[in-house]
Amino acid sequence: MTGAAGFVGRRVVADLVSAGWAVRAVVRACPGHEAPAGAVWVPMGDLASLEATAWARSLADVEAVVHLAGRAHVMNDAAADALSEYRRTNVGVTQVLAGAAGVAGVRRFIYMSSVKAVAESSGVSILADDASPHPEDAYGRSKREAEEWLFDQAAANGLSITVLRPPLVYGPGVRANFARLVRWAARGTPFPFGAVANRRSLVFVGNLSDAVRFSIDAPALDGKACFATDDDDLSTADLIGRISLALGRQAFLFPVPEWMLRGGLSLVGRSAEADRLLGSLALSMRHFPDAGWRPPFSLDQGLTATVREIAH
Repeated sequence: MTGAAGFVGRRVVADLVSAGWAVRAVVRACPGHEAPAGAVWVPMGDLASLEATAWARSLADVEAVVHLAGRAHVMNDAAADALSEYRRTNVGVTQVLAGAAGVAGVRRFIYMSSVKAVAESSGVSILADDASPHPEDAYGRSKREAEEWLFDQAAANGLSITVLRPPLVYGPGVRANFARLVRWAARGTPFPFGAVANRRSLVFVGNLSDAVRFSIDAPALDGKACFATDDDDLSTADLIGRISLALGRQAFLFPVPEWMLRGGLSLVGRSAEADRLLGSLALSMRHFPDAGWRPPFSLDQGLTATVREIAH
């Protein structure tokens, strides 16, 4: 498994070990703590610099590859050629690893993509797994290119491919904007989103990890690209309300017209943040339920676990 030291990767390693898998957890460098019993750290350095032959030893006798590593989405990426930077890791590493996995006789390849490979917004509709992809930024395009390459090359490499496309992932250990939102709610900060009626899908890290575990032994998901969510969409106002409830507090929400919020955020150079706070990105899972998987944790259970870790 690549990306084993990341926010999602740490949870997936622990859950796979609990499910009885022996895990080779690929990391850039060994963390300052021991791997869970049943897993072993495999330090590989910069994955983007590796050739196929460098993977041979790590892939020996491996039944499945879970590929989580990649260049993460960066807001307002200032790289001179952002698409090339994303392609170098998100496409290049995937190609080399999948090619080496096919040579090594690996049977299953689980690729962690992103909803951004499909769209940034669902508008007034709900996006299903088979929605036509229209990525809008360099990160989304790189993820979509990696997906296309995997599906095109699956037969040639002898691999069974499943792609997961999560929306925003939250859970204990989450950082950035989600953690900030929890801290603001914990302080009783007033929020001007009382009139926002958008719909957004989220996924708790425990649900995403379970979806990865399920995918390894799910022939019905071969050749599928699947949304993985909590199956419980909510508005920004609803999210703040449920975070506050998990904190044992009353949410302080007051209504401000959406056009005013959007205009104010745009004036301070935060248009992308306005889209996330005010726009809709609602997803409908079809492939996972058809294959027999449902998220084991409710959204409220996930929020409670997340809030406890951040607020204490």
